[in-house]
Amino acid sequence: MKTSHAIAIGCALQSFAISTATAGPLQAEPIGIGELLKVGGGLLVVVTAIVVTAALLKRLKSMHNANGAHMRIVDGISLSTRDRIMLLEVNHRRLLLGVSPGKIETLHVFDAEGDPAPPFVEMVEHAAVSDGGGVPR
Repeated sequence: MKTSHAIAIGCALQSFAISTATAGPLQAEPIGIGELLKVGGGLLVVVTAIVVTAALLKRLKSMHNANGAHMRIVDGISLSTRDRIMLLEVNHRRLLLGVSPGKIETLHVFDAEGDPAPPFVEMVEHAAVSDGGGVPR
C-alpha cells in the first residue's frame, strides 16, 4: 500500500516537472505609466489619511485640556507591579502621589510658580529626605 502511494506521488511530481519545463520561463508584462499612477495615487491617499487622522487626534487632545482640565500627569515611576509614584500638576502646583490598589496618598506638594521644574528623580529624593526616609538605591 505504501509503495503504491510513493509511486503515485513520484509520477505526479515528474509530470509537474515536465509540464513546467516545457512551458518555458515566465514573462512579466511591462508596467505602464497608468498602473504606476494608480499605485502612487492610492499610496498618497493612504498616507494623507494617516496624517489627517493624527492631526485631528492631536487637536482633540489639546481641546480637551483647554476646556477646564486643570490636572495633568507629568511623570510616573512603577515601584512594583501594584505600586506607583505619580507626579501630577494641578493649578500650578505639583503633587507627588503614592498610588497603590486601595489607597492614594500625597507624599509631597511642590509649588511650581516661578521656579523651573526640577527633574522627577530630584523631586522624589527631596520628598524622601524631607519625610525622614531614604531613597533606596
